[in-house]
Amino acid sequence: MPKNVLTYKCLIISPSDVTPERNAVESAIEEWNKTSGRTMDVRIECVRWEKDAQPGLSEAPQDAINRQLVDDSDMGIAIFWSRLGTPTKTHPSGSVEEIERLLAKKSNIMPYMCERNVPKAKIDPEQIAAVRRVEADFQKRGLLGTFKNPNDLAAKIRHDLTGFMMSLKARTHPLAPVAPVSTAEVAPVPNIRVQIYHMELIGGGEREPALFIKVENHSPGNFYFSGISIEMSDSMSLAFTRDISGQVVVYPPLIESANSFELRISGRDLVEALGDREPLHAVATDKISRTYKSEPGKLQELVDGIRRDLALATIEKASDPTKRPSRRR
Repeated sequence: MPKNVLTYKCLIISPSDVTPERNAVESAIEEWNKTSGRTMDVRIECVRWEKDAQPGLSEAPQDAINRQLVDDSDMGIAIFWSRLGTPTKTHPSGSVEEIERLLAKKSNIMPYMCERNVPKAKIDPEQIAAVRRVEADFQKRGLLGTFKNPNDLAAKIRHDLTGFMMSLKARTHPLAPVAPVSTAEVAPVPNIRVQIYHMELIGGGEREPALFIKVENHSPGNFYFSGISIEMSDSMSLAFTRDISGQVVVYPPLIESANSFELRISGRDLVEALGDREPLHAVATDKISRTYKSEPGKLQELVDGIRRDLALATIEKASDPTKRPSRRR
């Protein structure tokens, strides 16, 4: 079945002191595209001024970057360490202007601050003070990620992207109405249980292993639901946009008290997406990115069972030449 893959342009925002981190972010996104992005029918296109901006003398550099790149981007990943950058006509730096310009058009930003010590030779007190002022401002407006080195940042990007993109996709291409969420509605941590089990579905005389993920709301109030993903051992996550029948998954905007939502994933698709990696948890995410996980060790046990079932089915087909191969669903 042909898939409609959604492409989102991601602007990598930073001053000049984090070039290795910029490269790490791009590599992490490329890896995410090949794994989680494939299961979500989503692709992220990296946008970097040093690669994508066209040279010219008709306007100021930041104005050109804004017109060519910022205004055409759907999201941004911002990285800061020891420098804020050069002030523009209207903002403390070009990076800050890019962030504010994206936020003004309701685009999402993933901000990360480096915790690594700054070598004495690179210390510029004015720049460090400027970074701290912006960091304090951002902390009042949302949540900041932190990292210690490029590898640490890449691992966190791979981990954070799935939930971020699930929310972005739901907002830009909604398949169900999204209920408004107020602080009063989400202040208490709800009692959510993520149950998982493995079954074989039989259709057309053939068996199809499936993973069932059931999100149960044991709270007295509504659970404002965002989606389901699979957390893996390499800090990445998988999110499936199609169920075992090939239908697009439509997550409800909320799960009422004493109700549940169940997702059925093809065991074949799951094993293929995992590759050599091991699963850790099935994860439910709410509208403010809080996570609720399945029992530790349970998902690994179920996936091992699915792998055994698939291996046994392959042996059975090889020993019976009259059997037609199973159709993928």
